[in-house]
Amino acid sequence: MKKNIIIFALLSLVLASCSHMEENLFDKNASVRAREAMDNASNAFLNAPSGWVMYYYPNQERCGYNILMRFKSDETVVCATANDLTTRNHYEIDSLSTWEIINDYGPVLTFNTYNDVFHAFSDPLPDGVGVGGDYEFLILESSEDFVRLKGKKYEAYCEMHRLPAGTDWKAYCEQIQKMDNLTFYANEEMTYNVVFGGQTIAMQNNNRVLSYGDGDKTYYRFVITPDGIQFYDQGMLLGGSYARNFRLNDAQDALVCTDAVDAKIVAGYTVTEYLALKLNQQYRWDITADGHGTTSQAAYDLINAGLTSTGATLSRIAFQSYNDGRLFRDALFVEFYDEDNVIRQGLIGLSTSYGDDDILEIELGENISNMSFVDGGAMTEFLIRITGSNDTSAKNLAKGRRLLSDLVAGTFKVTSVTGSSLNPQKLYFTSTADSNVQLNVEMN
Repeated sequence: MKKNIIIFALLSLVLASCSHMEENLFDKNASVRAREAMDNASNAFLNAPSGWVMYYYPNQERCGYNILMRFKSDETVVCATANDLTTRNHYEIDSLSTWEIINDYGPVLTFNTYNDVFHAFSDPLPDGVGVGGDYEFLILESSEDFVRLKGKKYEAYCEMHRLPAGTDWKAYCEQIQKMDNLTFYANEEMTYNVVFGGQTIAMQNNNRVLSYGDGDKTYYRFVITPDGIQFYDQGMLLGGSYARNFRLNDAQDALVCTDAVDAKIVAGYTVTEYLALKLNQQYRWDITADGHGTTSQAAYDLINAGLTSTGATLSRIAFQSYNDGRLFRDALFVEFYDEDNVIRQGLIGLSTSYGDDDILEIELGENISNMSFVDGGAMTEFLIRITGSNDTSAKNLAKGRRLLSDLVAGTFKVTSVTGSSLNPQKLYFTSTADSNVQLNVEMN
């Protein structure tokens, strides 16, 4: 009997202790806890003189965007960004909207008046949906440097990072665009190789979303950061580990994982393969007005001077491809304005050969006059005018062809101007025989 009494007493103490622990867990009611969470988030937002960057994912299908925000105590917010919804390369800032943290089964950040920068993602376009993005977010986690959010409607996770003191917003957006240009911009349907643990997975890029697989594809969305990219949520699952943060290396030929995963992202193409693929995608490669080797610069300037002396103005000389009804073929496109300011466009065929080690051979072909966007006689007129004469004789026309051939024909080593092989949109064509024969070309 005495033994039973002792056991009962011990059980009573244990139960009393458990009861006391439970009371401590819920010593504040739900409304108080919600109020504290709201105040903590609000204080974090306000105590950031340079503001915050939001890695914003409109929904669970699209890529991420950078939106800069500075919250003010009068419940106004300044937002800024530069992306494909604000006209490419145009920095846009808006300071007319308001913000609030409300309690809706937990703290919710809402942008409750229209903002040109932020609400561009949630505007219903004629299809009734538009981009399909949130402007109200559940606050899942907050500290003085970091906030994790979840869209109320489309349920995409977003992050906010406090910007360092003195951050120049416009310079920040320019750095994002520079990084995009070095890595993924305009590289739709291009292949990137993800290399890890002795394995390589070829992934296709479509608007900053990498995918692989046949049928049911696996998709990995990401946002451009100042020094590389960050993948959505946990990141890419590689060999049982998640790789999320990647930094562009100094050679600008790989994005290297900075997490505890040995992984990198490299180009799935050579520089000449990139050139040929982009030509077939109907991009033009403009020969720039300057930045060439001394011999090539002299050849370009001679052509420009001859054209100008006849009252015409050179607009561009560019490599491009055209469809002859069966195949895409390479050509040289010229555009100029005559003395009456009438635009003239001509096309001349090229014989090109893309070899190993990024070697490109170019020979001048014949005029092409059956394309809808060119004037049949424009190329002949161009060849005559660049001689600095209006002499239409066969001899003078042959002289014009030689001038143009001196500029573009030869055997060249193709290299990236920036050194980036991930997205080499600026190229040098350097003669294998004479380094002074070097063309500077840019994708347009």
